[in-house]
Amino acid sequence: MTSLKEIRIKQGRSQKEVAREAGIDARTLRKIENGEHVSEVSLHAVERVLRACEDSPPTQPRPKPLSMLRSLIADFFPPLLLIGCGLVVLAVSVHLAVGFLALGLWILLAYLFVRLQPVQPNTAITIMAAAATITPRHLSNPALAIKEWLGREDASLTEFRTNATGATYLVKANITTREYADIVARLQGLGLSATVATA
Repeated sequence: MTSLKEIRIKQGRSQKEVAREAGIDARTLRKIENGEHVSEVSLHAVERVLRACEDSPPTQPRPKPLSMLRSLIADFFPPLLLIGCGLVVLAVSVHLAVGFLALGLWILLAYLFVRLQPVQPNTAITIMAAAATITPRHLSNPALAIKEWLGREDASLTEFRTNATGATYLVKANITTREYADIVARLQGLGLSATVATA
């Protein structure tokens, strides 16, 4: 003889479903399936529900929502995976392209800013050197001294004066307005004082 539990499982029905149709609670149905003593009314109600279902034509068990979701994901996962990977590659490509474009524009603007600085021809630079900072070589070859101090080959010495406290070098060079502060800072770093004025 087939047990009520086997019949229920064969029909693909849950304990809650059968208990609800029989008008009893699920705990009572568990007792019936485990062979424990319950009232005859409860036992007959469960038998009636299960037998009624057995007499009707067999039906496919209804899929549970979670299994339906798993099935849906399994069916569509490969295409979704390809679409997702494609979107990631596209996003990275666009991001890199925008980054390189921004970098290129920044370099172009920096280049134009430096190149389009107005050059001030014959800018006068007055360098005053204290006696302690002047070497004999700087006194004997002042043109070499200014090229060394300024770090520029286009600087030309126009006047050179010495006195007891040091020397004064008057220099002409073609510099941009941006280079003024750099030249003064460079000379001050060498212990020299300097002024820059456009001609």
